[in-house]
Amino acid sequence: MAVPWPWVSPLLPTALYLVDQEGDWHVLFSNGMLGTVLYACLLGFLLPLQALLARSKALEDQLMALCAEKTNLEAEFARMPLGAGRNLRERNRKAVVEQRLELLNKDISGVRMQLKRVGIK
Repeated sequence: MAVPWPWVSPLLPTALYLVDQEGDWHVLFSNGMLGTVLYACLLGFLLPLQALLARSKALEDQLMALCAEKTNLEAEFARMPLGAGRNLRERNRKAVVEQRLELLNKDISGVRMQLKRVGIK
């Protein structure tokens, strides 16, 4: 069930609930007189939190794509001959794969560092 986040209960109009990624409900506050004011204050806090979660999701997706590409290139590299290769095309391809693997390792390291800075992983 997709619930807008944050969600204000129609049954308890002054209660604000937080629905997390797993679908668990958390009551943030329930106050009669200050409900609207608190909701506005919390909304100012929750919107940046949503942006942070979206950023971490994008970084995780990028990390997954980089790791998948690295796995494919490592499998291709493992199938290549141990020496220099039989012809110029094989030697060039091996050099390109080695360079791309080095760049992927740097990119993966950078994305992991960004995820640590965000505080997710």
